[in-house]
Amino acid sequence: MTTRRFTRRTLLSSALAAPLVARAPWGKSFWEKKPYQEWTEEEATQMLTDSPWAKGVRVRFELSDPRAGRFQDPGVGLPPVPGGGVPGVGWPRGGDQRGGFPGGGGRSGPGPPTPAEVYLTVRWSSALPVRQALLIDRFGRGGVGKAEARRLLAREEEDYVIEVFGIPYMVVRDKAKQFEAEIRESAVVYRKRGGRIEPEAVTMPPYGEHLAATLRYPRRDPIGLEDEEAEFHAQAGPLTINRKFKLKSMVYRGRLEL
Repeated sequence: MTTRRFTRRTLLSSALAAPLVARAPWGKSFWEKKPYQEWTEEEATQMLTDSPWAKGVRVRFELSDPRAGRFQDPGVGLPPVPGGGVPGVGWPRGGDQRGGFPGGGGRSGPGPPTPAEVYLTVRWSSALPVRQALLIDRFGRGGVGKAEARRLLAREEEDYVIEVFGIPYMVVRDKAKQFEAEIRESAVVYRKRGGRIEPEAVTMPPYGEHLAATLRYPRRDPIGLEDEEAEFHAQAGPLTINRKFKLKSMVYRGRLEL
């Protein structure tokens, strides 16, 4: 299920949480303590942005032409993606840590490559708890019992669906099709038992100044707990994205949910 609902609350919480890539172990968490119908909207946002199924990743890269444009501050004038995912953008060596190019993009000529970093969110959107949180994000806590919400939740995902939020559009610019092709070629899931799972479909819808990549992977040879972890890897344009997920942390209601 890839239903979209955009809220400024979700956007802001995601932008603030994005740089905090490493977190302490979750322990006994709200999704283990109570049914999803009782989750608050804040808890649903956490499920979608900072949980065993959704993690931030810091990606460093270089911009060859700082005059190409400006990143806007996170949360200012940008429509959020479902469950957040609009990143914070900063520069490891100087520059405006809230976003924007060092020196305000006002150079008189092209300079050397500019080091930058972007915070992305990688999410297993086919996992049941994520789908439940998306219902709360769309319908509100009081609307999850509606017929449409129940129908969406009852629809089984035939594929693993991984989404990557927060790809800056200005990094892609007029090469969106090429960037999408590179994502399709490189975005794989590695697991301990060997081999790799490649996507069968990739889409990259725009969200204001950002793109979101939706990747569908076949379940023909399902990932199991014996794999211990699943690692997502993709490389496109100047971005190299790597994120590991511990499978034992992704057990929900007694079942591995991916």
